[in-house]
Amino acid sequence: MRCLSYLDPLWEMTDARGVQTWGLFQFSDLELLELRASPVSALDPEWNIQTARMIWTRTKDFRHWSCGPSPAPPGLPPSR
Repeated sequence: MRCLSYLDPLWEMTDARGVQTWGLFQFSDLELLELRASPVSALDPEWNIQTARMIWTRTKDFRHWSCGPSPAPPGLPPSR
């Protein structure tokens, strides 16, 4: 998580593809839509942490928050 938000609960980021992410655990707009939440919710540290915990409880891993290289778009080789 540190590599995603620098532990800043108000961290907002837009990647090179235009995808916006919000808060400590950097939930994307699509994830927020699926969770029926808003960026304002994602910027609330309590909501953000509790929601990340809910996802971890279901998946038992942190792959969702991997800081490795982003997968390449279809048709392109992975970045190194």
